Amino acid sequence: MSTRRPFTALLGNETRLLAREPGPIIWAVLLPLLAAVITPLVPPVAAPRPFLDGLSFAQVYQPVLVLFTSSVLALQVLPTIVTQYREHGVLRRLRTTPAPAWQLLAAIVVLVLGLSLGMSFVLVVVPALLGLPLPANPAAFALTATLAALSFLAVGALLCGIARTSRVGAGLGGFVAACMWFMAGMWVPRALFPPALTAVADLTPGGAAADGMLRAMSGQWPGPASMAILLVWTTVASAVAARTFRFEAP
Repeated sequence: MSTRRPFTALLGNETRLLAREPGPIIWAVLLPLLAAVITPLVPPVAAPRPFLDGLSFAQVYQPVLVLFTSSVLALQVLPTIVTQYREHGVLRRLRTTPAPAWQLLAAIVVLVLGLSLGMSFVLVVVPALLGLPLPANPAAFALTATLAALSFLAVGALLCGIARTSRVGAGLGGFVAACMWFMAGMWVPRALFPPALTAVADLTPGGAAADGMLRAMSGQWPGPASMAILLVWTTVASAVAARTFRFEAP
């Protein structure tokens, strides 16, 4: 039997399950979408600021909203779904079927990645329709958003391997996601970070991705260091996840 048919069926089934019970993704979708609609409509928030390199607060927070969505999906939703399947024995039973467990895991990852990239597009287009300028270098913005989503997914897969239960997975994912939000500038704009904090933040996926996206907002390409950080996190976390992942609950 072709591997494509079981994978396609699993992907369709996971999509239906998530649509039937969208609770896990509401937080990742509605909150940033609401912010993306409101911020361009508030004149003080949409006005350019000299201390933000000529960008507005709305533009500065656009990368934060994109990273918020992709991090919640990858670091909270993904570990919760996978660890629940492991706890309930779904992965163990699938290992001997024509639709092996690794295809179910791949289907979940593809679904989460698709949601992340789709929401990234929405969070850029909707504010533009409301008057906020598009990123001056949209290709660089899209590239950075994609690499950020992949790095978050790799870290999320790592959490799936080390978390023994779904509660632990959700807790760890929430903590790591909050760290990524801070490094991206959610509570304090990165332009106001002291140099030492900026240096530390740029070593994390959230900080490196935010730096690349902010450069793209100004028409630049991400720096090589930011791209390297995202690729290193993706590669290393994926490799560790592959070695630590368990199909059966301990």
